[in-house]
Amino acid sequence: FCHEGTGGCLSDGDIVGFDYHREIHVIADRPTPNKDRRVTMKLHYVVYPKCFGPFGRFLGTLAMVYNTAARRLFLNTIRPTGFWRFMAWMVLTVTNAVFNLEKYAGLNNVMSAVALYAIGQFIHPYFFMAVTSFTHYSMYIATYHCRGNINFGVFKRNVIFWKTLALSHLGYNYYINFEFDPISLAMLIGGYGLSAAAANALGIDQTYFGVELGKVEPNFVSCFPYNTIPHPMIIGSMVGLLGFHKMAGFRAALPYLIPAHCAFYMVHMIQEQVNDIYANVADKTKMVVTKKITSTPRKAASAKKTPSAKASPRTPKKTPSKSASRTPKKTPSRTPSRNRARR
Repeated sequence: FCHEGTGGCLSDGDIVGFDYHREIHVIADRPTPNKDRRVTMKLHYVVYPKCFGPFGRFLGTLAMVYNTAARRLFLNTIRPTGFWRFMAWMVLTVTNAVFNLEKYAGLNNVMSAVALYAIGQFIHPYFFMAVTSFTHYSMYIATYHCRGNINFGVFKRNVIFWKTLALSHLGYNYYINFEFDPISLAMLIGGYGLSAAAANALGIDQTYFGVELGKVEPNFVSCFPYNTIPHPMIIGSMVGLLGFHKMAGFRAALPYLIPAHCAFYMVHMIQEQVNDIYANVADKTKMVVTKKITSTPRKAASAKKTPSAKASPRTPKKTPSKSASRTPKKTPSRTPSRNRARR
């Protein structure tokens, strides 16, 4: 399972379940082929809310028709001859194309973008840009808030897709409204250069909430730009966005686009600052260290209050009797230390 980053070899009695229509998967042979014949039962089913009964049953019918046709095509292309050779090539080509499309862009994302573009032709020229420029921010904020049961690969794919689309809107409108402005260009290069340096220092997985989602171990980066600038990725992106806004032609054509981008970035930056998971880790570490340090003097203090501890420096050469060695265990000198520990 490419997006989930998991997989394994099924054996006798093993069961695996996944979303057949939306979760891409790869079935491959082991290096050593099986000598025995394999028997696999594939159970396809549709789960839907009762209120969507007609739609759910319609989807089930479509899935059944597709699976039946695809299975027949597959069986006819195992050892193809004549026309079926071409169909075998078609099966492999289409399968690889759909696989790569789903892996790197997502068919749902592509179809959503196409549908929004078509709807925008009847509503407003800026409708498509308005509804697709801020989708990745919403995904950032929602995922950071939930941080549970998130498919990490799908999340990365989706935010990269919609962020790329949002940057394409900015780049296109910057180009068609271009007026030479050296300060604007410097802000674009410096801002997005800083953001790219921050992403490179963290790595792609940690950039997109790999630590927050529990997918990678925390890597506390101390190199540039994190040793110089707080939140360099967000600040760099905001400087780059303001570079777009600095150019008079862009600002006149789209006066509210960049302020809206910056507002979303500010909301997410405040969210990260308020719900800082690294601060919680640091507090827990500090608390553990404090407990270890404060527990040692308490034990030492209780030892000093025992009669044997007081007598030992005065009579180092005398060996205490057995009854004397047991006496400190019965003395109430340890009781105060336990009470202090409870308090």
